[in-house]
Amino acid sequence: MILRNIDHFEFKLRNKNLLHLLLPWLKFNPQKHSIELIEVVKDSAVTLCTQNQREALIIIAGEGGVTIGAKGSLIKSGDLISVPANSVRSIANISDEPLYAVSIKYILETDI
Repeated sequence: MILRNIDHFEFKLRNKNLLHLLLPWLKFNPQKHSIELIEVVKDSAVTLCTQNQREALIIIAGEGGVTIGAKGSLIKSGDLISVPANSVRSIANISDEPLYAVSIKYILETDI
């Protein structure tokens, strides 16, 4: 399992245009939002408690499963998953290839 800041990658959301396309209502603010690339290797999982932030997960490669609270489902490249605030979520890789996801954590003004 490797977590990396997405700004270190070639596809670093040029001018935040990709972020705007995925979440058009979100005005990106580095003090309130974070973007990370998650890599989940074969036969492993990544778990996180979202605390007071919501999370949008965009699966960009691979296949696996996601569990949010007690509910689970299969995921694949192209899926967009919404994770509520104060949730525990886990992403597991069920394939031989790494699973990659972009994680965008954010707080809505209505959450404050």
